[in-house]
Amino acid sequence: MLKNILLILSILLITIGLVIYIYLPNLNSFQEDGTLTIDVFEENVTVKRDENGIPYIFANSLADVIRGQGFVAAQDRLFQISLYQKVIAGRLASVIGEGGYESDIEMKVLDIAGNAKRHAKYLDEESRQYLQWYAEGFNAYLDNRKEEFPLELNLLELQPERFTVEGMLSILHFVGFTHGQNYHDEILGLNLVAEMGEEKAAKLHPLNINPDRKNPVQLVVDSLLGMNKLPLVPSKCGIVPSKTSSSIPTSLPYLGSNNWTTNSEHSQNNAPIVSNDPHLDARILPGTWHPVGLFCPQIKAIGGAIPGIPGILSGRTEHLAFGVTNAYGDSQDLFIEEVDPNNPENYMENGESVPFEVRETSIITKFDDVSRHEILKVRYTKRGPVISDFKKFGIQSKKPISFRWSLAEVTSPSIGINHLLTAKNVFEMDSLVAAKIDVMYFNFVFADTKGNIAHRTTGQIPIRGNNNGSTVQVANSQNDWTGIIPKNEMPGQINPAKGWVGTSNHDVVPDNYPYYYSAHFSPNYRYLRMTELLESKSKVSPEDHWSFILDVTNLHAKRFSPLFAKALLKDAETKEMGALLQNWDYKDHTESKAATVFHVVHEELARLIFGDDMSPEMLDKYLNMRYYWLQRSDEIIEKGEEQWVDIQTTENVEDLDQLLVMAGKASKKRLTQLFGENMDDWTWAKMHPITFVSPLRQKGFGRDWVGGGVHPANGSGETLNRGQYALGNEKYESQWFSSMRMVADLSDNEKIRAVVSGGNAARQFHPYFDSQLEAWLKGEMLYWWFDKDKIEEHTVHELVLKP
Repeated sequence: MLKNILLILSILLITIGLVIYIYLPNLNSFQEDGTLTIDVFEENVTVKRDENGIPYIFANSLADVIRGQGFVAAQDRLFQISLYQKVIAGRLASVIGEGGYESDIEMKVLDIAGNAKRHAKYLDEESRQYLQWYAEGFNAYLDNRKEEFPLELNLLELQPERFTVEGMLSILHFVGFTHGQNYHDEILGLNLVAEMGEEKAAKLHPLNINPDRKNPVQLVVDSLLGMNKLPLVPSKCGIVPSKTSSSIPTSLPYLGSNNWTTNSEHSQNNAPIVSNDPHLDARILPGTWHPVGLFCPQIKAIGGAIPGIPGILSGRTEHLAFGVTNAYGDSQDLFIEEVDPNNPENYMENGESVPFEVRETSIITKFDDVSRHEILKVRYTKRGPVISDFKKFGIQSKKPISFRWSLAEVTSPSIGINHLLTAKNVFEMDSLVAAKIDVMYFNFVFADTKGNIAHRTTGQIPIRGNNNGSTVQVANSQNDWTGIIPKNEMPGQINPAKGWVGTSNHDVVPDNYPYYYSAHFSPNYRYLRMTELLESKSKVSPEDHWSFILDVTNLHAKRFSPLFAKALLKDAETKEMGALLQNWDYKDHTESKAATVFHVVHEELARLIFGDDMSPEMLDKYLNMRYYWLQRSDEIIEKGEEQWVDIQTTENVEDLDQLLVMAGKASKKRLTQLFGENMDDWTWAKMHPITFVSPLRQKGFGRDWVGGGVHPANGSGETLNRGQYALGNEKYESQWFSSMRMVADLSDNEKIRAVVSGGNAARQFHPYFDSQLEAWLKGEMLYWWFDKDKIEEHTVHELVLKP
């Protein structure tokens, strides 16, 4: 009887397994083969998909290939795009509840959708048509394929929305918004004054170092001095915790990246090679990038696209290869407004009393079976919205603080990205693409088949009358904007003598630059490592480029680990940790114990240095704005500055070695609690995992079954193979990493080498949901095909869209 029961159970389990194996992949699928009649197309459009689900779209005109891209984007990423639309419009809380409330406040107050709508009035016909083609293809899918909408839409009761030119332009504006971090720095600077006084706050102003520049840039920080005269709110009042009740992401992703190109003479195959690995928080599958191929008589392209944006942003065409990083150009300023003492409904503008403009908007928050409607009244000055009226922005000032943003004032007729597919050389790329992109702030690195290489920053950057945009300013005519930096004077270079050019979100402002460009940049350690690798060989191969993307040497650790080791070796309790650092190769790889020790000791040291000058809430905020403090703190540590090294809450005067021993002991206690006393168990793999999840289940039971699982992660914030983490958590979960790796060798007309940290389809259970994740985790390259014969050879599905 027992044998019969076991046999029946075995058969039942096998049957359930077979049902899951066969049924689940088709539960959330779409048509990939055969023919569909779609009226929007002028002629037949063919979509061929390879084994990883990458669509290669073939058409007889540029209009139809972009329409085809819109249609395919809806097939693959309708749920993702629908969420984008809700976020940008400030309607996320109406879908997911309170978890989207703070995001909605930010979007409504800054009015990204309204800015895009105003901008759309100025678009030329070419730009408008390019966006319209994509919208037509996307909307055709909505009109014709309702029966195969992703199940995620039903689960969230989310209705997809048709695309308009204005709606698509709002995605470009939203990308530009994610590129802007300077106003967060200005808020932090203001709040630091509130907590520690203006003199100390000024000494913590960001330090940015461009290794290619001979003369340091002297930023104006005088505006921080004298802020104690302002009515600043006491400590803690401006620190607002985020609501995280929802499983859908509600905070903006951190952005970083590397890109570089080597010219023909510096490349093994005598043609330029371009590499790019955009660093994004892409833990939610299928990730950010949508791999796609576009082919018609006018263009031939393969690369990574952003869902909702036509064309590609990283990849290659018949004539060019290109990649992007965030340039962090400063398009944002905060201004201290003066309320009319005789009329609180007015503010003072150059001595005159002017009424605040008040605009009303609303936020709808979904609860179990009801919705809450809330009216927001947003005050405006001539500069922009008064953001200090809203706790979400966390500003510790009783005076109104307004937000001015060049994207709210842009009137550019061209979007620029439409020429990415058609530019014939780096000179056209520079003049038709980089010079025309006003709403996104990229470092473009690009090369052409003629052997030219180049770098150029994009975006509309204001010229400040006082040449300062790094701190909060008093609203007056002296501090006003006076123009826009001319596009031919934006940071960049063509055919540099060294034979390569690259960026890693670091300061790229050259010597004797006449304008203030930004004060928010990445520490330069990744760029220094990039320089070491690219100059280590006279000629580099595509395989070298790929290995550079995966490099985990930490030059920040190389600079400070010997200093840490020397101090830790002096104390019996920490000497074993010191020995690990003393014998370390400075590589943040998963089996390293020294990597774990270095990163934890560094965090504990930072907390000791700054913790007695800030509230715990401010300290956490400060330490998680790494670009603001890291290189400044490096200078403090290296010089052993007594003002910061001595802990003011103790009677003794500590030196740096004593502080390091204290940090070492705190680190040892923390790591022992996590992993036990045996230091062999303190591996970077355990301390620095990465978790890939489904948007439907980010936590709790079933998370790993419907997601991509938990894996050890190489790298850190200062390695080329990025693995940035947030401080203040028990472990250093990798949050910000190479969401796509791409190497385009212009001598190779068959393919580009690339992989994304996920897949192609934002559809739970679909085979394309995480089709490239395994290769990404292993550091393997896949081939995204450029040659039509190779595409045909690897085609596993073929769909014809006919008019």
